[in-house]
Amino acid sequence: MSDFKLTMSEFDDCSTIICISEKAKEFWNKREYSKYVVVGNSKNNLYVINNFDKRKICNEIRENNMDFTD
Repeated sequence: MSDFKLTMSEFDDCSTIICISEKAKEFWNKREYSKYVVVGNSKNNLYVINNFDKRKICNEIRENNMDFTD
């Protein structure tokens, strides 16, 4: 099972990231990525992030042996 889902957002220059696994939720909170959120719904673990910050966040996710679903 994948940890995150990443899609394009309806907001300009933004992407939507969804924490799927418990491991992903814990990682997201531990790293305090909420500071990068443009719009979010923490109840559904769905966050809109700026594409500028997306690269940093996605690289850190991959470096920690987590992955993305299609």
